Amino acid sequence: MNRQKAKKIIIGLILLALGIAWLGNAVDLWDFSVFFPGWWAALVMICFFVSVIGDGPNVINVLGMLIFGAVVLKSNGMIPDFVNLWLVAFALAVILFGGKLMVSAFRGSRRGSLHNENVSDGNSVPEGNSVSYAFASETLRFSGQTIHSCEYGVSFGSLTLDFSGAVFAEDASLSVSVNFGSAKILLPPGVKVSSQNRGMFASVQNHSEGNVSIPCEFDCTFGSIDVKNG
Repeated sequence: MNRQKAKKIIIGLILLALGIAWLGNAVDLWDFSVFFPGWWAALVMICFFVSVIGDGPNVINVLGMLIFGAVVLKSNGMIPDFVNLWLVAFALAVILFGGKLMVSAFRGSRRGSLHNENVSDGNSVPEGNSVSYAFASETLRFSGQTIHSCEYGVSFGSLTLDFSGAVFAEDASLSVSVNFGSAKILLPPGVKVSSQNRGMFASVQNHSEGNVSIPCEFDCTFGSIDVKNG
């Protein structure tokens, strides 16, 4: 079962439960109200939960689900008043982002070694890499190279991937991940991307046009991805 089907099933179950609850309330079988203490936090928590199911877990939706779930518990007296939820949330955010950056770094190093990665001065990079950047602004150019696969990520920064002078192989694919940042992708004339987008609070703009289509996977959270022909 793919994520989109699972997402529809979860939303359907939530609506079904609400419908049954309201029906029972209408015929006086029970007393039900959605406006319980912390109802707004429960609504936001459900939205994050649906995102986890449909888009896959990431730092934002997991952290949001935990935070607003804790707000619901505290609103109903299940968490002591002396616990500062926002301070706890900030600490968890720092821990999760730090862990994600470390995992991305190790993953990038491992995959890069498999592809014999040899990054030069940061301006010209061989294809076939898996590289992540954090707190940086990078421009990578692939002029004169044949692209088979590329996987790049950026967190708290900006990344420009200039493929305008490259040639895409028949088996070419592209994966770009953005967290709290932006990515700009320049494609050769006549080449467009067929993208599968996952994200939250994100903007993905695809202005590429052409007869050659490249499969791409974009994962964007609190950021933007812009694709166009160079």
